[in-house]
Amino acid sequence: VQATASTALLSVAGLWLTGLCFAPIFPTTLGVAGTQFKDTVGTAFGVTIGIGIIGSMVLPKLIGNTWDDADPAKAIWFLFGFAVLLFVTQIFVHIKVSKAPVEAEA
Repeated sequence: VQATASTALLSVAGLWLTGLCFAPIFPTTLGVAGTQFKDTVGTAFGVTIGIGIIGSMVLPKLIGNTWDDADPAKAIWFLFGFAVLLFVTQIFVHIKVSKAPVEAEA
């Protein structure tokens, strides 16, 4: 919606929907990391938060440079690309965790 919006109102609506959809990703990822990596929960949280911080630095800069140099609509498509990358990464992590042996709790 946001990349193809013909009015400012549609663009604001698209931005709001984007935020609404992306908002639960980070806390859910932390919850899954804490559940799946109980023995190394500190490391899992550190890696997850570090990747999140890097993403929060790189993505706005990338979008801003593209917005200034090319076209705002092209800049918004970076969000879609990173969402697809996040989805594919989650699939690989899910497959890896699913194949790991389950440890019995004491």
